[in-house]
Amino acid sequence: DLSTGATSDLDDGDWSSPTAPQSASGTTSFNFFVYYRQTGLIYGAKAGTNIWAFDTQGAAFVEDSATITYTYIGQGLVHPKDDILYVPYYNNGGAAGAKSFIASKNGAAAWSTTALTLPDHLVPTTISAYGNFLSIGCVPANGVGDSIVYLWDRNSSLTTLSESINWGTGSLIIL
Repeated sequence: DLSTGATSDLDDGDWSSPTAPQSASGTTSFNFFVYYRQTGLIYGAKAGTNIWAFDTQGAAFVEDSATITYTYIGQGLVHPKDDILYVPYYNNGGAAGAKSFIASKNGAAAWSTTALTLPDHLVPTTISAYGNFLSIGCVPANGVGDSIVYLWDRNSSLTTLSESINWGTGSLIIL
């Protein structure tokens, strides 16, 4: 609650709690914390099993906006070309062919937890908009080898990527 009172500064601003301010259980991963204008919600992840949603206007805290299992989740991005929220995540306990993904949310529609499946041996650590593409920075899951950047045209009906760029040795953390 910000008010300027008698002066035009924020020194009399105050914090107030929304009516449904927190999750009932689970530890939040602050690697993923993003506001999505289309839904008016803040999204985050908790406990290695869920994406939660928080309404700053006081509606109930949604514990399981999406159910996913992850050992690493990266920061989400709303792509400016399609206004869809994308989230990279990795599950080292997944079956072969089911460890590394990009999840997506298109407005009020349900989450697609596997909008894109990436190679098992790579952990998607960072994403960014690159023109019409979503660039996806990945590091080797075992810590040995080169980082890779993929360019994806955001077409979830295809299983192929538009481009693969060898980023060299080291762990690519932020694009």
